[in-house]
Amino acid sequence: LVGLVLVIGLLVRLKLPAFVGLIIAAFGVGIATPAIAFRDVPAETAQAFGDVMVAIGIPILMAALIGKSLMDSGAAERIVRAFLQRTGDERSEFALLGSSYVLSIPVFVDNVFYLLAPLGRSMYARTGTKFTLYVSVLSAGALATHMLVPPTPGPLAMADELGVDLGLAILMGALVALPISLVAGIIYGRWIDHRMTIPLREAMGSTAEALREKASTTMDELPPLGEALLPIGLPVVLIASNTLVDALAPDQEALAAFTGFVGDPNVALTLAAAVAALTYFRMSAFSASAFSRELTEALKS
Repeated sequence: LVGLVLVIGLLVRLKLPAFVGLIIAAFGVGIATPAIAFRDVPAETAQAFGDVMVAIGIPILMAALIGKSLMDSGAAERIVRAFLQRTGDERSEFALLGSSYVLSIPVFVDNVFYLLAPLGRSMYARTGTKFTLYVSVLSAGALATHMLVPPTPGPLAMADELGVDLGLAILMGALVALPISLVAGIIYGRWIDHRMTIPLREAMGSTAEALREKASTTMDELPPLGEALLPIGLPVVLIASNTLVDALAPDQEALAAFTGFVGDPNVALTLAAAVAALTYFRMSAFSASAFSRELTEALKS
């Protein structure tokens, strides 16, 4: 209760920056918790922050670079047009739902969202409609398979704990996740889309104006589809390889060591960020120093 009151008061009422408000709220929770000595609250808070950064700090930073590069190189726009060629503008939400549903099986849901969020933004910049629906299908597709389908670590651990055949767990998890994602993504998404409007704000260093400009470019001015998809597909393949080797061939020490390195989210997303940045640099007219400043802006966000 103390934490909630502090967060709402500091962020909503006083409009402090989120980072500052949340850190103060964390101090408040520590002070109100008898299990932590008063003098230990600052150290415990700092330790917890450090633990979070160890777990997700590098992936989030690399995902910011990937998002910036996908958006401003035109790669996201190229992927969107490929999706829309198959679904049409009237069914574009199914393209995002299917992408998030499949990608979140081998990749953590937060990474999937960071990777695909630029596509939803680019679709909205292109179509001008259904942004709330796009956010819903991205979230629903990714969450459904992340929670239910091995080799995502959680379901994989549960299948092992319960002694369930892995192939059966994958099949049944996918079958259960499909209607869940359709209801939460498409049905709920369409319902909330009529009741909530989300503006296209600046994010990951890309402005709404830049997105709309990309949406009006010709196909010849955009990267090839394979190159555009590589920053998304590469970490999926690398992380999935690590998960699959751990599950199916843990006794292959040399292979497990290799996939354990390249399939670590920190490494996989760093490699993907490098690939995305190369495409961005190739498609832009920036000098090396100007390009560096552009990437720094993405990291700041």
